[in-house]
Amino acid sequence: MADWEDSYNQPTLTASSEKYAKLVHDSTTQLHQSLGPVLSALDRRGIGLTKCANFDAALRDAKLMQQLSPSSALGYIREADIYSEQGKQRQVIDICNKGLSMADTMDEHYDELKQAKMDAEQHQSKRIDFISQLPNDIVITTLIPMFMDRFPLRSDIPCSYLHVSNVWRDRVIQCFDGLRFMVGYDHDYDADTLSQVIQFAQHTKTLSITLHGHGTWLGDLLRDNDFCSLGRLSIEHCMNDHIGRFVTSLESISKTLTHLSMISGSSHLSPPIATILLTCPHLVSLELSRPHVADLSSLPLTTWANLKKLTIDGAQEPITCEQAIGIWRRFPSLNHLGLNPCSDIQSALIVSDYLPSINSLEISPTNAGTHIVFMNHGPPCETPSITKISMESVGRLNVDTFVDIGLLLKQHRMTLEDFEWDVGDTRDNSDIYDIQYPRLKKLTLYNSGWWIPPNAPLLEELTMTWQVINDHPAVLNTIPPNLKKLVLDLKKGRNAVIVSATKRYLLGFAQHSHLHELIIRSRIVESISNMMDGTYRLNQLQRLAIHIIKPSDSYPKELVIDQLARGCPNLTCLEINCKNGVSTPSINALKQLGNLKKCSFSIDRSNEDGIWQALETFTQLQGIRIYPVIPSNLAGIRHLKEKRPDMTTFLDHVFTPF
Repeated sequence: MADWEDSYNQPTLTASSEKYAKLVHDSTTQLHQSLGPVLSALDRRGIGLTKCANFDAALRDAKLMQQLSPSSALGYIREADIYSEQGKQRQVIDICNKGLSMADTMDEHYDELKQAKMDAEQHQSKRIDFISQLPNDIVITTLIPMFMDRFPLRSDIPCSYLHVSNVWRDRVIQCFDGLRFMVGYDHDYDADTLSQVIQFAQHTKTLSITLHGHGTWLGDLLRDNDFCSLGRLSIEHCMNDHIGRFVTSLESISKTLTHLSMISGSSHLSPPIATILLTCPHLVSLELSRPHVADLSSLPLTTWANLKKLTIDGAQEPITCEQAIGIWRRFPSLNHLGLNPCSDIQSALIVSDYLPSINSLEISPTNAGTHIVFMNHGPPCETPSITKISMESVGRLNVDTFVDIGLLLKQHRMTLEDFEWDVGDTRDNSDIYDIQYPRLKKLTLYNSGWWIPPNAPLLEELTMTWQVINDHPAVLNTIPPNLKKLVLDLKKGRNAVIVSATKRYLLGFAQHSHLHELIIRSRIVESISNMMDGTYRLNQLQRLAIHIIKPSDSYPKELVIDQLARGCPNLTCLEINCKNGVSTPSINALKQLGNLKKCSFSIDRSNEDGIWQALETFTQLQGIRIYPVIPSNLAGIRHLKEKRPDMTTFLDHVFTPF
């Protein structure tokens, strides 16, 4: 089609012959004259299709007209008219610009094309600026959040609300405390996709780069534009090989930049940490993966009081205890420090001497190195101490690491209040088995750790997995006398012996009045039903949450509900996470629970309308959460809200606990 236009022009003849030159001239003229009726017919048909709202077919005719005669303004006018009928003024302007650059200026329709562009620009300039007439607080707190979410703006999709007027733009910026932009993949980095970021550079507070590929575009963007408000810069999958140029560009935003995150590609390195800190002295948070140099010994011992969070992941060389001390001395205000890999866990033994505000440790030792996270978790303690430890390890540990773990637990046993244990390799170490935890209140056992509950007399919250119970049934021999919350995560197994042992374990709490909350996660409803026998004497239970991973249509759910009604008379909150919806008989059975105030469950499409009537007459119920969002549930919820305005009702897409 691209060569058709040349076919209508009088060709230049290499060898002249009067007879054949006239033949070429006459036939070319005839060919050109025959094109007019074709364009006219396509134009008329395009008009008719447009008026019939068949816009796609009309566009095909307009495009064909442009292909048949690129120098004719008629095809561009037709496409502009199609967009105009749909109110797409931006597209009208674009096609008019293209037509004005392609069409012959002597074309009889050329002026009509110019007028079409002027009309579109006039329509495009019209704005409904009602925001300036409303109080600022209403606009910022209520109106703008109704049509704009808090997700970052995409650089390649123009945000129309920023272009209505300066007042609109200012209100949007006020609403979100600056603009946040997300830039896509490297093949999109061109003038068009970056134009919006450049235009609003001075109002941009956060810039997120999804993929920084090869090239200097990011450094150029930061250096050549006025990002005078930029506080957060995040770069994922950084693969840039122009590290020096990028670091230099950071100088232009160093006065305002407080948060910098760089996640490097698997075969690329981030800039040296010391270089970044010297370039950006006001950083509050710095996250780097695969830094080129993690050693900070080149930095002066002058303290950076602003830095609160530092994460070093994938360092080229294991970070030693001496290097960790150097970090603590330079950044005394740190409340979150992640180091990976560390050469050992010695730094965890002495962190309180340098950062007394740190009270939480996350340690993941492996033979390749140890990942340690030092954090300030919760309110500060009167005296510097570690109150929470999370220990996770996969595989067999070397002897030195295992000894260090024992030393760490002994050191903090008197202050430990929250303990997560997920270490499969425990060996036969009586030193660990005999450690007492007199202040431990919350314990989570993912793997082993069976010896800890007997050594924690003040335990109030306990979580155990099927793996722990299956491998070490002795963990069920201890009934913590002060336990208030019990979580049994049994979704990875379905051993009848374990279910029976767990039921006996639950019965053991009948003599204790403290257990108020029970959460059970199971693969099948049958296991839940068998364990319900263990709740008959738990009169003190107030909150029960049941999660069934693999629902069964063949098993009567009403039996489980009836067991609950008889076994837990003092329940105030019941949550059932199961794809199979509850039935009307189940709801009626729950009415036996006179203290039940809150309930969460699913209602599926197969349920009859009677379930809404049952909920309506559930007089003691004060709040419910129902899922999923389906048309029948929407109608039922509306009816329920009308009949029970006193009851708080939520409709969720997925299970949501209270």
